[in-house]
Amino acid sequence: MSELGNFEEYKAFIQKKVDEVKGIKLTDTNLPEVKAVKSLIVSLRTNTTKIQKDWIAFNINSRKNIANASFESILSVIAESEKQIDDELNKYEEERKAGLLYMFETYIAEQNEIFKLDEKNLERIEIKSNYFNVTKKEADVFNDITSQFVAIKKELDEKAEAETAIKKECEGSTLNADVYIEMLSFKTPLSILSQIKEEKERVAKLEEEKIAKAVAEKEAEIEKEVVERITEKENVIEPKFNAVEEFEEEVVVDEVDKTKILSVKLTYRASQARMINDFFKNNNIKVDVL
Repeated sequence: MSELGNFEEYKAFIQKKVDEVKGIKLTDTNLPEVKAVKSLIVSLRTNTTKIQKDWIAFNINSRKNIANASFESILSVIAESEKQIDDELNKYEEERKAGLLYMFETYIAEQNEIFKLDEKNLERIEIKSNYFNVTKKEADVFNDITSQFVAIKKELDEKAEAETAIKKECEGSTLNADVYIEMLSFKTPLSILSQIKEEKERVAKLEEEKIAKAVAEKEAEIEKEVVERITEKENVIEPKFNAVEEFEEEVVVDEVDKTKILSVKLTYRASQARMINDFFKNNNIKVDVL
């Protein structure tokens, strides 16, 4: 550039380069060409920015404002062309990714026909950002998606086995299996089963102690009742029979019947007193108590 600056000539040069690629459209076959145009535009912008900085650095302040305005007009031409190329590339990239996304979703649907995950677990299958890399092979993506299915299915199978084992271990006890199943989110099945066994032993011990205490209390109650009954019986005063305890035997002879006097000592139960009284009375036997 001259001391006054050949900005118009440089701008005309840039405009010519931009016009040569202006209006280029991206197709399925010319991606390399469009990318080359993008590189050209970027190089024009980079080079112009460098020239601007160098020129400003070696010229007096009074000319800097004019120079900056001129450079900005040149850069605006480049920016317009760069935007056009970027729009084409962005559109292409969006369409490319949309096509890949559809393909990946198809892979997932096909694999789920085999693994049959429910909706919640199917959502765990991740379409990773690196799947969309240009250098990423479709076979690698397919294998990675499949490996995700395998890992989740293995996890679900192991969880189902663990739940079955927990329910079986809790069966016949007062333990709530659901509480221990929830622990699978942060504990291993082995540690949970060990915890259940320890809890069952603890509960069984408490139950044994409870039963032993109840038996001891019942035995004490029975023993107390027996002692009370024996004490009551010992304190009962048996009524004495108000009849003859001893009879003196004396024989009196008359002409019709012989009357005898017999002295005896009677030993009887209290409950037999009335029966003895009735016997003497019914048989018209006189009884004198000595």
